[in-house]
Formats: sequence, structure tokens, C-alpha cells
Amino acid sequence: MRFKTLSTTSLLLTAFAGLSQAQDLHFNEIYASHAGADTNEFIEIVGTPGLNLTGIVVCVIEGQGGGQGVLDRVWDLTGYTMPGDGYFVMGNIASVANTDYDLAQGPHGGLGTQDNIENGTETFYLLNVPNPLDIADLTNTLYNTSQDSDGDLLTLFTNSPGNFTVIENICMLSVANDPHDVAHDCAATIGPDGTFFPAGIFRPGDYPNAWCGDTWLDFNTPGGPDQTPGSANPSATCAVTVTDGPGCGGGSTNVGTPFCDPMDNNSTGMPTHLTGTMTAPGGSGLHLEANQGPPTQFGYFLVGTAVSDPGLVVSQGRLCLSVVGGNSFGRYNVPGALNSVGQFDAGGVLQNFVSTSTVGSGYDVPVTVPIAGSPQIMAGQTWHFQLWHREDAGFSNFSNGLSVTF
Repeated sequence: MRFKTLSTTSLLLTAFAGLSQAQDLHFNEIYASHAGADTNEFIEIVGTPGLNLTGIVVCVIEGQGGGQGVLDRVWDLTGYTMPGDGYFVMGNIASVANTDYDLAQGPHGGLGTQDNIENGTETFYLLNVPNPLDIADLTNTLYNTSQDSDGDLLTLFTNSPGNFTVIENICMLSVANDPHDVAHDCAATIGPDGTFFPAGIFRPGDYPNAWCGDTWLDFNTPGGPDQTPGSANPSATCAVTVTDGPGCGGGSTNVGTPFCDPMDNNSTGMPTHLTGTMTAPGGSGLHLEANQGPPTQFGYFLVGTAVSDPGLVVSQGRLCLSVVGGNSFGRYNVPGALNSVGQFDAGGVLQNFVSTSTVGSGYDVPVTVPIAGSPQIMAGQTWHFQLWHREDAGFSNFSNGLSVTF
């Protein structure tokens, strides 16, 4: 069987019209505790207007006392869309302005209008969980169980930790410098407010500004003017600022920073998802996996010297490896160790056809890079990866990209 390959010429001739808007999600404001019954709690997320939130999950991991590591709350945003103003509010729909998602939903259930966010040290997560089966794990068998049984402060979350991405996490801390109050997955910490759990945290003037680390939302006036669910946060002068990020855990084996994530949907209605782990024997040590692909279709991995995000439209997807400014990309479809050709099985997992994966699926990335000059992957370097695959009716598509520092 012959496999049609991408040519640089055809890519450069592809029209630039229709580039997908960069997609981004971030926590912007969290109000977790206030005077009286906690009915005004909310979590505000900012992101690209119109972004489909299918596969986005908000989780909370307990960080206090005997509950450390327990998956405390799970909210599945599948089926929702980022509003046109770019603010998505999860709150008590009866008392929180501009609520898009009722916090009373989820496996914790039964709490009604209050205490849907527990008081006390907790790490909040934005997750991208493409596989509905993994979401089902979070909302059923894994809910209210420890995801950190070995106590290393790195959580697992799903039964298949390679199948999801931690977009962002942040910890609200109730007691400082206490081993009984901890953040998980290297989350940045905000608090305490003196000797108390903060009423709420916010980014002055919205993301991309850092969190305020010494000014809190008002505990005594729920619904007060400093709480702005669904609208811009007020500016504030903060002597302490806290920059968050994707942390370091969420399975503790995943490596790399995603880009062009999520990719445009393939013919299954979901985006093809690329992940990496440092588990390959020999070679570079990097093992790549691709799932949620269209069953029976073929594909292979790509590598590049730089990223282009949102990328160049090619057929049904986007090439997100740069082809300008002296940058180049190569294809792992060369005979021998540089061949990664595989076929998606019925479950959407790319099965390796050419014996270059020790686990049968995905690809064990070698040291040699298939671009001009055959450079070698060296310690300290960052390389960028993506998967190209065939689609129905002769079209093609791509996975998200992954930048990996070796």
C-alpha cells in the first residue's frame, strides 16, 4: 500500500483564509467562601468567544488534613460554549449574576445552593479530557477517592493519565507552611488571608494579568461590587502577584507543552489528541501516542524546529509546525527507525505498523531527526511534534501539537 505524503510546496500554496482562532482558557476569578450560607460561590473562566467546551473539565483536589489528594469536585463542561463576551461563569444560578453553569451539578450533588465549593485548602484544575470514557471515570469511579495514594503530591485523575492535559491549576491555601495543607501538581498558591482561607481570588484587570496575592474578594459582602462574575475584574494595586501555570502533574508521566490544542475536529466529531511520555527505551526516550483518531485511517508523526499557532490550514486541519523564517519540519515516514506509520484502531488509538513502538501503539522517537542534515536530539533542546493522518473521502487532518524539552 502506498501512502500519500505532504509536500512543503502544497502546504505553502494552501490558502491562508479560514485560520482557526487561537483557543485559550484560564481561571480568572474564584469566590469560594463568604459570610453566612455559601450561596454566592462561583468560578469564572475566560476564553475564546464561541469555543466549544466539550471535553473541558473543572476539578478540585482536596489539600487539607486527612482528605489530601481526594478528588473533591468534578464539573464536566461538555455541551457548553464560551459566551460571546469571553466569560464563562460557574455559580449558583439563583444568586450569582451571569451564571452559565450551575455548580450544583456534578457527582457531589445534593448540596443545593450552598457549599458547592468547600472551604479549606484546595487545588483547582482546568483539564482537557478528550475521551468521554475518561470523563465518566472522573465523575463516577474516581470521584471522592484519593488520586495521590503515594503522597508525592502528583495526582493521577484518570485511569488513562496519558489521555488528558492539565491546562491550568491554582491552589487556594488556608494555612501557610503547614504539612497538613498542601498544593498538588506544583500549583501556585494564593493565601492564606491572615490566618483564614481566602474568600476569593482574582486577576486584577483579567487574564493575562497575574493573580493578586495579598488582596482578596470581600468576605463580608457576598454579591458585592468587587465580585464581577461575567464581567471584567476591577484593577487593583497588589504588592504580591502570583503567576500560575500548567503545574507539573496530572498523571506525573506526561511531558511537553501542547499547542494548537484542541485541534479541529476530525470525522469522529472529536479532535485527534497527541500526548508524550518519557518511557521509550533507547533513542530520545520520548514515546508519542495519538488517540481519538478516525478508525481505519493511516497516519504518521511530524517533527519541527518551531511552532506556528493557530497554524496553516491544510485540508480538514492545521499544520502547526512553522515553515517560514528558516524553520522546517520533517516526516517520520522514512524506512527504518524514522518510520512511524500506523493505523487507528476501532477505539481511535494509532497502532504502529512498522515495529517502531515497544508497546504496539504510537511511536518511540529516535535520536535522529528526519530533516535536512539529519540533526540529533540533544539534551536541553526543544523539538515540536504533531501527527498527520488521512481522513474520510481522501481528506487529511492533524492532531494538536506538543513541544518537548529533552
